[in-house]
Amino acid sequence: MSEKIGIIDLGSNTFHILVIEKTEEGQFQTIFKQRDFVALGEGGLGRITDAAFQRGIDTIGKYIEILDQLRIENRIATGTAAIRSASNGELFKETVGNQFDLDIEIISGQREASLIYEGVNLVMPERSGNFLIMDIGGGSVEFILRQDNKMVYSESFNIGIAHIYSKFVKNDPLTQNEISEIYQFLDSELKNLFEVLSNRKINALVGCSGSFEIIEEMIFGTVNNSKLLRKITFDQFEKIYSQVIELSYEERIKLPGLPIERAKLAVVAFVLIKYVLNKLDSCDILISSYALKEGLAIEHFKKIQ
Repeated sequence: MSEKIGIIDLGSNTFHILVIEKTEEGQFQTIFKQRDFVALGEGGLGRITDAAFQRGIDTIGKYIEILDQLRIENRIATGTAAIRSASNGELFKETVGNQFDLDIEIISGQREASLIYEGVNLVMPERSGNFLIMDIGGGSVEFILRQDNKMVYSESFNIGIAHIYSKFVKNDPLTQNEISEIYQFLDSELKNLFEVLSNRKINALVGCSGSFEIIEEMIFGTVNNSKLLRKITFDQFEKIYSQVIELSYEERIKLPGLPIERAKLAVVAFVLIKYVLNKLDSCDILISSYALKEGLAIEHFKKIQ
């Protein structure tokens, strides 16, 4: 007998709903998925603005209707950086609970990283070597080091692209001075990460979630929805990086594969990825279609076995 679960992921920029069925053979099958650009963290991580608060409630209301229509009784909702860091994050959680009888688990950055690892691990075959997993959000960025098929390090950093954008970006297109300031900020914030990575050869950067999907779609024209990792060479990334960085917002929204909703913050995501790749000696990127939501599904199905 198959089992179904509805997962609602409340990110700082994007809300996701994913309905997964676990078949009798133990495979995951996607029944429904949708993403909405809510920008819950638009006013910074200190407080959810009134407008963002209402957008979030409205979007969750749509998701509940979908789950009702699909008759999905098992429901999981998680909130990440924008909710856990906001002074009114608990109020948002309470409002959702009262209106929709939905309990949001406000997860820590460490738990977020662990769930991302479980999701990625499901599609990443066993292989020796060091692989750095990176998940870029609006409020935080998670890094996980997988060494010889085991997680040996994980950490969540408050360097999300919405945070960096509001802190450093004043010009359009981005200036070289602003890029230098972002790099200096990352040097300070990611010092612990690169101390852990020192003297290790990283075989590839494993990217998951929205920012890496942009790169994938701009290069290949599609986002890979299979259970396979998709390889992007450093040279392929460099080509589109140069293109995106030099363009204004009005020019970026015309680029094929770059959604208009992501065009504003994409420039910061590209700078962040370029910074990390430079630190990793220009290694290639592997794009994972699985991340936090799939990690939650794995956890759920393990509990009910």
